[in-house]
Amino acid sequence: MYINKMTTLEKKLSSASKELYKAGKLWVKITPPNPTNIVFLTIHLVKEIQKCIRDPSLGEYKKELVISVLKEIINNEVKFDDDIKREAIIFIIDETMPATIDMTIGIAKGDFDLGKKFKRMRKGCTLLCC
Repeated sequence: MYINKMTTLEKKLSSASKELYKAGKLWVKITPPNPTNIVFLTIHLVKEIQKCIRDPSLGEYKKELVISVLKEIINNEVKFDDDIKREAIIFIIDETMPATIDMTIGIAKGDFDLGKKFKRMRKGCTLLCC
């Protein structure tokens, strides 16, 4: 006999997923997402997941959860004129949001010094790695 026992982490992730979905669903009703503002929805969901799950060792899981919920919201809650617009936003999510989340968290933690980056860029260095 198989008994489905969810771990504490699984319960937190499940609960967090539901909370994220509700927060994102409300956001898209007020502000329909597009390629320009999708980053704001992503950051909003990052803030929400931080409220639900505080454990810093779960950063990768939280990021994956945000991306997954974000795509679910786009696919299920947003009406588009055509599938090309939906696919474009999903492409933006897949290709840019993981790095955007990492950079946002890095800035918030003080790991990423924008002032230093801009100074180097003025000197001709366009690499964000140094």
